[in-house]
Amino acid sequence: MHNDGNVVPLHKAATGQANPSPLARLPVILLQVRDKAAQQLRLGLQEMFDNADDTLFEMADRAQTNVEQNIFFEAMRDLRLKRKNIERGFHELFFEAFAGLIQYDPTHAALPLAMNPDPSIELPYDQPERQAALEAMVAKALNRDGFALGQLTARLSSLLGKPLDDSRNPMGPAMLCEYFLQAGRNLGVEIKVKLIILKLFERYVLSDADQLYAQANQLLIATGVLPELKTAPARRVTGRAAASVHAESSESGVRSNSTHDDKSVQEVFATLQALLYPVRDNVAPTLEASAQSQPISTRDLLRLLSHLQQYVPAPGAQDDFDLRNQLEQLLTRVSVKSGNSRVVGVADEDVINLIAMLLEFILAAPQLRQVIAT
Repeated sequence: MHNDGNVVPLHKAATGQANPSPLARLPVILLQVRDKAAQQLRLGLQEMFDNADDTLFEMADRAQTNVEQNIFFEAMRDLRLKRKNIERGFHELFFEAFAGLIQYDPTHAALPLAMNPDPSIELPYDQPERQAALEAMVAKALNRDGFALGQLTARLSSLLGKPLDDSRNPMGPAMLCEYFLQAGRNLGVEIKVKLIILKLFERYVLSDADQLYAQANQLLIATGVLPELKTAPARRVTGRAAASVHAESSESGVRSNSTHDDKSVQEVFATLQALLYPVRDNVAPTLEASAQSQPISTRDLLRLLSHLQQYVPAPGAQDDFDLRNQLEQLLTRVSVKSGNSRVVGVADEDVINLIAMLLEFILAAPQLRQVIAT
């Protein structure tokens, strides 16, 4: 039997590799940094896609025309079909960026598209709205987490023995946006949908970049890479968060009273929770008993309740609307999509049950109904 010219014997393939993989030459600590970051990015992308599906569904539900509704439904379908490919492509590009650090040349490294300052260059992502959104996302991330990113870049430069720029740091916001753009370049959706998806990427991936940098810096410090650098200050906050911090600092004299009030409220709520114990477990969806339950966040629960609110019939309408059953169906849908059994947390369920009992009490008392009506 003759040997096919396209078949390479295994022993020759094993011994004939003159150039080892770049990954084999990366320091072990750098591989650990990469793998730790990849794990967090994977979770962030999964959460982003789960919420993207729900967000597009809600927008389709609120669409004013059939054409607009079809745009969102088609986007949902396209995103579901290509989700795995986008996730896989993102991580492949992320790993390639780390592997490329070995051959990295500071004088010839191309600038990420999200950081390209030259408007005369024709970009694959040529929509002005999308480019503006990308630049704003990167600028916001740098303003928020630039100090920690700078420390990480300095430590990577020390490991590599050559200077590395923040914009070309494999974990920098510009590069993270680059991976996402490249991985999703085949998405056939309208520009308005692309902007929505980019916003979700910022919310569920870029917003947690400070954790990426903190973990990476701690790993490098533990192995003696530039431990003398000053510890990154508390995460910089802007906008509403900055206003909150300013209010706290300017009202330090009131804070102790506020803390005392919070403790009192917590004690009262704890007492109510003990009384509400018999009516628990009436909101959680009916799923397999073997499935490991994961409480849904309060923010996502409020989003689901807001979505259900538009379906509540008007007062006096003859419509059998069971809010508890509708919420159960939505939670089941979220559970199926995420692959995890999602349930309402104990505290959130107690609040829902408490409000339901108060409303039932008000509706059962004609005098209270009349007071509320007036």
